[in-house]
Amino acid sequence: MRCTICSAATRPTDLAGQHDQDREAATRRLLDYYLHSAYAADRVLYPSRPALDLEPPADGVTPERFSDQPSALAWFGAEQSTLLAAVVRADEGAFNAHAWGLAWTAWEFFGARMRPRDQLTTEGAALAAAVRLGDLPGQALCHRMLADLRARIGCAEEANQHVAAALALRTAPDDVIGDPDERGYALLTFAKVCAARQELAEAMSHAAEADAIFGSSGDRAGQAQAVTARGRYASLS
Repeated sequence: MRCTICSAATRPTDLAGQHDQDREAATRRLLDYYLHSAYAADRVLYPSRPALDLEPPADGVTPERFSDQPSALAWFGAEQSTLLAAVVRADEGAFNAHAWGLAWTAWEFFGARMRPRDQLTTEGAALAAAVRLGDLPGQALCHRMLADLRARIGCAEEANQHVAAALALRTAPDDVIGDPDERGYALLTFAKVCAARQELAEAMSHAAEADAIFGSSGDRAGQAQAVTARGRYASLS
């Protein structure tokens, strides 16, 4: 006679598969919490940054909400190490949307706290996620941000490689990017890289091109940055 207990028992492979699913779901809930909480804090601290279109958090996840800048800063300060670990975990687990979103939301805070190493880690994870997603605008943005950071910490050659990659994506065939203002910001970063190498004529040329782009699009903030950059490089030459 067949043993009913044995016939009803779950196979080890079934248990392993269920365990993997449970672990992935738990990781997603944790990443949802940090992504939505960090995004809420970022919106309070830096409301002029472009908004992200995030998927709703998983059931049972209750992100933090912030009523003022001190509370948002306090949360970021307390969670900065965990946020960095969350970006790395999302990247390693190919949670692409989380890796991208967490890196984006943590960028300004880590920059304000003068944590360039953390910015390199988060933006490197974001770039890897954008590549996996086939997100060309995201890749261009990551390259530009990495170029800006590399220029600030004195790694001119690496900065040049990143900004060249950003500009190549922004001039891709068939206008796959379609964002002239972002090309203008990439040119301003290129100007910064050139200035760091004491190539002031090239820096002024890139800043002038960015100025023209922003003038055509009506991006007053970008044009103000370009005009300031042109004046600064002219005073140094």
